[in-house]
Formats: sequence, structure tokens, C-alpha cells
Amino acid sequence: MQLTGEKLLMLENEMVQIMKDETKILASSWKNIQQINLKNERDIVTKLDVTIEENVRKRLSLLLPEAGFIVEEGLSNKSADYNWLIDPIDGTKEFAHHTPLFVSQICLMYKDEPICAVIYNPLTDQCFSASKNNGARVNDESVQIKFHRNLSESVILLDLLKLTSKESWKYQLFKALSENSYRVRMMGGSFAIYSLFGTFDAYITSNPPNKIMDTNPRALILQEAGCVIERISIENNTIHLMAHKKLADEISEIIHRSMSINQ
Repeated sequence: MQLTGEKLLMLENEMVQIMKDETKILASSWKNIQQINLKNERDIVTKLDVTIEENVRKRLSLLLPEAGFIVEEGLSNKSADYNWLIDPIDGTKEFAHHTPLFVSQICLMYKDEPICAVIYNPLTDQCFSASKNNGARVNDESVQIKFHRNLSESVILLDLLKLTSKESWKYQLFKALSENSYRVRMMGGSFAIYSLFGTFDAYITSNPPNKIMDTNPRALILQEAGCVIERISIENNTIHLMAHKKLADEISEIIHRSMSINQ
């Protein structure tokens, strides 16, 4: 059974409160990290990642007991219909190295579709939220994409993960975008949500399917605020493009043209 719009809005409000309660510790502790462990050769995890995820998980389980969990640090237990995504610190490397470029994210999925999401920046106390067909909000105030610039005027946030010699398409993509836009910023997607304010005009990511904790919360909020989401296949890889419709069309055309020329 799918949740009604009214129920989703109620869940969104509860999720906002949970995020503010459980992640406020980040604002006071990010300059004094006590423990850092390696998840793998490229990713790290702090003690706070684990603690926050556990606390958020307990509270979310009370909101929708039938929902499963797909989590960043602990054990996932996916259900058939509803699942919670939890990313306690998106931008852990920045957080652990005392750089104020991180947020916390949660999202409710119905099957493969994000339907309710919250992204919280504990340092600025900015809470971004949205639920399906209910619009997007920043600190409870409705928000829409502020600027509708052309590609030549636009700043593009490009998150392509690791660049390898076997992935020449990434270099071709960067070249095509940088030649046709005002600026291309290559960094993690933690601050993609600031596209709402015009910091970025488009967000492009190649995050793999196992990184839905990163991509799906910001995708829903940006979409509810007026962005379109386009999936483009390049050499058996899928990139996700998020921007207002006119800009998305311009970028898509550039990508298809440049990729076909260089393949």
C-alpha cells in the first residue's frame, strides 16, 4: 500500500526533527574527531557515523515499522516495498579532516523510488526536505530552483568518483562540459543540494547503484524544487544529470554530441 501525500508530509516533518536531534552533535565535534577507521582503501568511517546511524535507525523504525533499512555503515535488511536510506555523514572524508563540507541524509524509498527525503547541514542549521508531490522546503519554507541560466553561464558540479586510464569517457565528458559552461567544479556531491540557491546550476554524478544513499535524497529534493533528472548511458555506464529542464536539454545535447564524436 502506497502512502498518501498527507502521510508523507507528516513523515517528512518527523524525519526533519529526527535529523536535527540526532546530528546536532556534529556541529560541536567536527573539529575534534576522536576515532577514524578505514572501510576500504578509499573510504573512512568515524565513531560518530556509526552512533548517529544507530540512533536514527531506532527512531525511524518507530515511524514505519514495516520498512527495511539500506544503510551506509551497519547491516542492511531490505524489505520488498518500503526502505529507509541512512547516510549519517555524507562527506565523511571532509568531516574527518576538519573541512566544513558535509551533511547528513535520510530518505524513504517505495520500491526503487525515493518518496521522502531530508538533508541537514548541522553547521548552518539548514534543513532541506521534500516528499513526493508535496514540493521542497528549506527550514519549512517552500523553495524552487532560483536561477535558470544557460549552459554558457552555468556552474556544473561534476562527481565522477575515481578517474582511471580505462575510463577515458570521463575525461571526454569533463572536456565537453568545461568547453561549453562557465565553470566545472569537480568535488563530492555533498553540497549538490545548494543548487537550490544557484551555487550550482547542474549536478552530474556517476555514483554506482550501491551509492543510492548519496544520490536519492538530493535527487528527490531537487526534483520537487523544479529540476528534472535525466539518465544518460555512456560506454555501459549511467550518469545522472539534475538541472532545470532547459539546461538539462542543453547539457544532454552536448554530451551526446561529444561522446559520439570521440567514441
